[in-house]
Amino acid sequence: MPAYRCSQCGKHTNVPSTRGSRIKDHPCEHCGTEGTLQGATAGRTSKNAGRSYQRCAACDRRGLDHTHPRFAREPKYGYTARPGPYPAGSPACWREEPAPAARTRHQTVHRELVARYGERGLGGPGQPGTAWASDDEQRRMGVPVGWDETWVDPRLREVCEVCGHRPADDGRSCSHHVGAYRFERGAAAVLVCEGCQHTRLIAELAI
Repeated sequence: MPAYRCSQCGKHTNVPSTRGSRIKDHPCEHCGTEGTLQGATAGRTSKNAGRSYQRCAACDRRGLDHTHPRFAREPKYGYTARPGPYPAGSPACWREEPAPAARTRHQTVHRELVARYGERGLGGPGQPGTAWASDDEQRRMGVPVGWDETWVDPRLREVCEVCGHRPADDGRSCSHHVGAYRFERGAAAVLVCEGCQHTRLIAELAI
């Protein structure tokens, strides 16, 4: 049962939450005064007083706590019917992950690689139909293989040139990850920022 404070004696009284029950119908159980029970927020200023609702520029959700990124942005993963870009300062709801519009999207790099080397994951001369580069191909491209090699590669702890994302100072975190892909006529490796998904090509291998 919720407790209500008596404005006369300052003590609290529990009032059952039953249909049709009104606070003013219950006297204070300590001093017996009627009509003096108040809710916990009585007399307090609302934290939302004077604030206006805004709508997210990307998904149109209405809310009071939208952020306003200081950069021209777009949704991080592009899962929206309105991909942007949106101007700096435009409202973004809690479900959005604003990413700088200046980044290079993973899809853009992937399309360029498909144009050069054919579709990803299809069998070509001397290679099975797999979507991922083999360990040997990764080493030929200078890409780390396995956690031991990945951990010492300095590229995975670079500061992102677009969003400034950097690894945590815990000695175990990375700011980027590497993707090594196989295409019909070649393989390629990209470096992807964990913060904004900015993608850049770091190695190619014609097969």
